[in-house]
Amino acid sequence: MKWPAILGVIMAMSASRGARAELPANATLAVMPFANLNQDESLQWLKRGIAETMIADLRDAKRPVVERDQLDRALAELTLQGEKLSEESRAARAGRLVGAVAVVVGGYQRAGNQLRITARLVNVETGVVEQTAKVTGVLERVFSLQDQVVAQLLKLPGVKARPKPREAKKTLAAYEAYARSLQTSSDDEKLEELRRALDLDPDFHYALYDLRALESRLNRYLKKSREIYDERTQGLLATFDNVEATPYDRHMAGIQAMTALMSQMRYAALLEVATRVDATRLPDAPQAAPGVSLSAREFASYSIFLALTQLKRGDYALQAGERFLQRFPGSMYGNAVDLQMRAAIEQRHRHDESVKRAGAELEALAFEEREREREGKLSAQMARTYSFRRCSILVSGERFAEAIDACRDFRKSYGEGEDGDNLVKLAWFLTCRAFAELGRFDEANDEALRLLDAHPVWAREQSVEMIRRTWPQP
Repeated sequence: MKWPAILGVIMAMSASRGARAELPANATLAVMPFANLNQDESLQWLKRGIAETMIADLRDAKRPVVERDQLDRALAELTLQGEKLSEESRAARAGRLVGAVAVVVGGYQRAGNQLRITARLVNVETGVVEQTAKVTGVLERVFSLQDQVVAQLLKLPGVKARPKPREAKKTLAAYEAYARSLQTSSDDEKLEELRRALDLDPDFHYALYDLRALESRLNRYLKKSREIYDERTQGLLATFDNVEATPYDRHMAGIQAMTALMSQMRYAALLEVATRVDATRLPDAPQAAPGVSLSAREFASYSIFLALTQLKRGDYALQAGERFLQRFPGSMYGNAVDLQMRAAIEQRHRHDESVKRAGAELEALAFEEREREREGKLSAQMARTYSFRRCSILVSGERFAEAIDACRDFRKSYGEGEDGDNLVKLAWFLTCRAFAELGRFDEANDEALRLLDAHPVWAREQSVEMIRRTWPQP
């Protein structure tokens, strides 16, 4: 829903009661939640949906518009004041609180499959209704109805009807899921509804924008949490280093510091701290319970093994695991270490088999490609397919260093062309995986972030962000 210069025309609005100063071209607009006039519970989601999609389109058009959370705070403040106000007066006062020049208020009601939307543009300084709008149409065409409302309110020329969606009901269902995400204060529920909207309609850009915004907020929360954890960890390590502290406090502080890093999957930092704890001479471990010792060095030895395993440092992890089992027989972590070591050994055997199989597949692929070329049957599309298969075979064959080069070569050669089969995106994703399997997580993370930015819908469908979160964090 892209509109022409929406707010520029506000300057042309004439006052309905006597002469008034023209509104400036960069006037800020606020959009109030729309009223559900016939209290139709099945359409309660439109209350927020209409307002928010209007806000989103104004934002896309680079026009000054008050964001939803600012307006919500202003409305909450007016509610606390308890003063009885008309709808226009309340809207005007909320608009002044958030610095808006004009406020849109309105409502909607349904009769059968017909939806009527009414709206008014209120001057925040005077509380006077400057313009009104009323449109009616089928519910599935709600976006076009919204376009018409804005055109009438802001005296725009007649807007072109939107192309009829090929699957209008699916788009409407996506709109409903998106609108429901606006009604909940739970981040988990927001994510669920936004992802459901995009599952229904991958091109539903309102949900995509909000999903990105929510993920950005979650990243800020994570950063703040990490800062608090870092400060707390430094305090725990200071206690651990304090020779005047009790043995219990020192052991407990060391264990808590390592546990905090482990819970955040910050395995490089865990390895550093655990190595430091393991090398420190501590008094004997106290009894946490009858027959159970509390040993920071035991936990540190286990943490070193775990960190090396997660960081994909296979040989060192096996050495650390064996060292742990020798030093701490009967440890509560012993069974976990034993199982992980056996799994790593089995994986090593499978790795050798995978490498051999990949070698045979690559030889067969090269032979087939040469034969087709010799016979003059190697089309450009077939050459593209062979190039991608090399990338794919090397990844599945766990020849990850070679896979990075092959997958990047494929993207370089075919990244600018038509990608209807998504092979370029898939090669990009396989590059991320290859970096991660080599333990080069910084490079894997950088590639994944670029992929998410370049192809957000496809990346979401492939759970790239969720996979990225399973890698060791910095």
